[in-house]
Amino acid sequence: MKSQEIQLAINSHICDNCLPHMWVFKCISNQILLDKHKADLLKANKKYQAKNSEIYKAINLESVKKYQAKNPETSKISQ
Repeated sequence: MKSQEIQLAINSHICDNCLPHMWVFKCISNQILLDKHKADLLKANKKYQAKNSEIYKAINLESVKKYQAKNPETSKISQ
């Protein structure tokens, strides 16, 4: 719905059973939602890593070795 339609629906609502309420709507940009989603994923990842630290370390070491084997020049510079 368009915001004007929503405002009209709220303003024209009449109900004897409803207590008067004031509603506040806030426009949230997609970037804010994306940033929150990324932060939530990072938090979940860190929690998993902390909970399964030995498994994480083994998998990470394997990944590092594979990367170093594929990119020997880059890995020598960064060491």
